[in-house]
Amino acid sequence: MSQKLLGVDVNRVTTTPTHELGVYFEEARGGDEGSLPGLGYDILTTRHFSPDAQYKYVRATGVGGVLKGDACIVDTAAVDEPAGVVRTLTTTAGQTIDGWAVEDIPQNSYGWIQTRGRFPFVSSAVAAQRRGVRVAAAGVVAGNVLGTTAAGTAGEVALLAAVTVGSAAGRRAIALDASADDGSTTQLRVEAYILG
Repeated sequence: MSQKLLGVDVNRVTTTPTHELGVYFEEARGGDEGSLPGLGYDILTTRHFSPDAQYKYVRATGVGGVLKGDACIVDTAAVDEPAGVVRTLTTTAGQTIDGWAVEDIPQNSYGWIQTRGRFPFVSSAVAAQRRGVRVAAAGVVAGNVLGTTAAGTAGEVALLAAVTVGSAAGRRAIALDASADDGSTTQLRVEAYILG
């Protein structure tokens, strides 16, 4: 069940839980997709939001945690599943994606994954400001359905073949733009819409 909670900062990551694990939060700010200055953060920090976004509060359980923009799956070995999540596996196609990490969440720390709505792309020379769904390779264009493939990298998604799209489980994302470098020269990302 989703809740409209006040005072939720989906960009906040902590080492102790601040919400009930597994709780869903729906974006309370209506209107057009845009950005807000972050309260309590550097004045240059910009918060992006989507008026129909939904988020899930989770604990990163895997070694290395999850990275911002990683596709996450439920960690079925965790004692707190379905709230424990790990990055998608590297050699398994068609994994059931639970959502995409909003921020870097270190192992055994707590944060939010996005489960529905627009996931914005931001390219920046400053790592903390980079945003977007992490993709495995160039060639993703607007309209492509994204999911896990057998040749992927942990946490990254790629273009799904037409025969795979209908059988893909879990949440899927549709690319809204072509994949592009996020400013790091080593990682491609894309703006996407997550289908809840």
